[in-house]
Amino acid sequence: MKKILIVDNDPGMCQLMTMAFEYAKFEVVATGSLPEVSKLVLDDSFDALLMDFHLGAGESGLSMLTRLSASGMQIPFWLVTGTPHDPDALKVLELDGCQGIIAKPFVILELITQVNDIVSA
Repeated sequence: MKKILIVDNDPGMCQLMTMAFEYAKFEVVATGSLPEVSKLVLDDSFDALLMDFHLGAGESGLSMLTRLSASGMQIPFWLVTGTPHDPDALKVLELDGCQGIIAKPFVILELITQVNDIVSA
């Protein structure tokens, strides 16, 4: 079973994506806890990561992904944001493993297809 990590500080978004990816036969771990993210990524084996851009508490998805990439993260990831043209969000495209930016609102079935295509390749 494919395993995905979803990081978003909005519990409703975590719940929506969790339900949809579980229905698509993914094992899902969803969290809004930033301290937990590094531990999860480095200690567990995920096939994909969806990271929100605006995480709150002075943290951005870009800074989190930059740190994870520098520490050796090897999984494909997407940045999910309502501000896809933000110059800071666009910097994520320079990181190894980045599969793109997902603009909110998005069609959940299209997102699942996109993730599934990458992790099944």
